[in-house]
Amino acid sequence: MAKVIALDFDGVLVDSAGGWAFFCSKAWKDIGNRKGPSVAAIKRYRPYIKNATDSYGLLVLLSRASKITRASVKKETGKNPEKAKEFSAAFFKEKDEFIKHHKAKFCDLYAPYTFALPFFRDLAQKNKVYISTNNKKEPVALVLKRSKISIDENNILDHSLSLDKKNHIEIIQEREHVAVRNILFIDDSMDHLENTAKIGAQCALASWGYVLPEDIKKAKKLGMMILDKDNLNQFLVTDNPQEQFVIVDENNNAIGKAPRGEVHSKGIWHRGVHILIFNSKNEILLQKRSMTKDLYKGYWTDAATGHVSAGDSYESAAKRELKEELGISTKLTRLLDFRKFTGNDNEFIRVFVGRHDGPFRVNKEEVDFVKFFSYDKVLKLMRKEKFTPATIVIFEETRKRPELLKRLLSS
Repeated sequence: MAKVIALDFDGVLVDSAGGWAFFCSKAWKDIGNRKGPSVAAIKRYRPYIKNATDSYGLLVLLSRASKITRASVKKETGKNPEKAKEFSAAFFKEKDEFIKHHKAKFCDLYAPYTFALPFFRDLAQKNKVYISTNNKKEPVALVLKRSKISIDENNILDHSLSLDKKNHIEIIQEREHVAVRNILFIDDSMDHLENTAKIGAQCALASWGYVLPEDIKKAKKLGMMILDKDNLNQFLVTDNPQEQFVIVDENNNAIGKAPRGEVHSKGIWHRGVHILIFNSKNEILLQKRSMTKDLYKGYWTDAATGHVSAGDSYESAAKRELKEELGISTKLTRLLDFRKFTGNDNEFIRVFVGRHDGPFRVNKEEVDFVKFFSYDKVLKLMRKEKFTPATIVIFEETRKRPELLKRLLSS
């Protein structure tokens, strides 16, 4: 799991479409328009705007019953930038005044998504969480407090720091002393997500927010996580979808690199490692994979497994995975190579074998638990429990080729 999680406010934590439409309607009249679109009509088009300035272009188009697209909104806004700026100032003035006199009603207008509220409360209790928003800090803190989402006000990064979410992520990185790849950023704006992904942060699209089909299509193409009501409680995967894998052709010749999310979604050939660990009793160590993995959640597999990242060899990847997942180092011997095709996870795998009696420092973000079994017990377990496809192949090979098993037990 990411060490730090950064959440957008509007469209991720709270459904602000009703509040935004309410203040748009007031601002439209404040700049001299006697009549305008209804609040309900404005609310429908929240996914088409990025900020209060764009909202002016939207209301102009709605008042003319013109076709609404993001491009047409942006174009209309650009035709009269001074009027758009005046509208934006009126919008924020109305909003600030309303908050000053009607705090409870404001919290009703900017209420958290009901389906996600228990999740976000739990998330804030168990993780280091920041809010990355272009809103002001004070109303955000007000809504969080009323909703009983426990996030330190110092962790609310607002527009006064930057309007660029990438800069917010860099501030978090410096504060928390973590690598940017260990920060997960969740937003409903593909513009913010694309920009932030460029510096290596994990990125996820909140599809329940102000999102159009084109946004989901783009997120899939970029290999980003797409969060929805059904997978929200399972999204905290340990695996960074932007991690760069070595990709290969069908003869295992390296031809470049690509992000994990794209590799798995498109079934691109890549390289993997599996490490078998035996103890002094010739028992084999199995791990139960964490439920936060992107593939094969909760399956049994070998002692440690992983992918060959850009800049890695098979050998260095195996040593790294053993250290990261079990906290150990030991001499490793190459056992066999094979090719695995499952459709989405297509790998050229190299298997290594080593010995260690423990103790193991299990990385709970990767591994649920580990346990030693006799070889025969593993074969029986495979008949009734779920094992990863590669692990099944490895044990099938040891049964078909007994000389491999001899090498395992004599290594």
